[in-house]
Amino acid sequence: MQTLKVCSYYSVNFFDAQKEPLEMNIFKNGKRLLVLATVRYFEIKVYGLAVMEARINWIHSDDGKIFIESGIGKPYGPPYGISEYESHIFGFGYGSFTKEIFFTRDGIKLPSLRISWSSIGLGLAVKNFYKIELNYGQSEFFFDLFEYMESNGYLHLNVPHE
Repeated sequence: MQTLKVCSYYSVNFFDAQKEPLEMNIFKNGKRLLVLATVRYFEIKVYGLAVMEARINWIHSDDGKIFIESGIGKPYGPPYGISEYESHIFGFGYGSFTKEIFFTRDGIKLPSLRISWSSIGLGLAVKNFYKIELNYGQSEFFFDLFEYMESNGYLHLNVPHE
């Protein structure tokens, strides 16, 4: 009998508009910028079979549908994590200027979703996986976060140096 492995991760304060502005470092081609943390983002690499749900809204990996505050799924992206030897890198982000959540898969941004919430708690569940790696910024992201922030005007808010 095969044991089903299930693992869940939660970030209760993934974004909270009431908190003091945070700062973050952005690196690109050796260039370091200290900017306001107006974008929240992390990535998870999953090896093997994976059924993933991001509970801001959630995406089913086996059919690629997204569920937006309801039990009715809409086509969103291609299915993934359905082959035993697959590995993928998934990203989850929120841009506070655009008020959009976004997902990435293997470095490619999927369509954004506008929301009107003042705080976000993020939950992630994976099943039938062999190994996972969670990256909250301790190493370079697979997705080009610098380019995303630059093209959406987030880098114009440099933190003043004392």
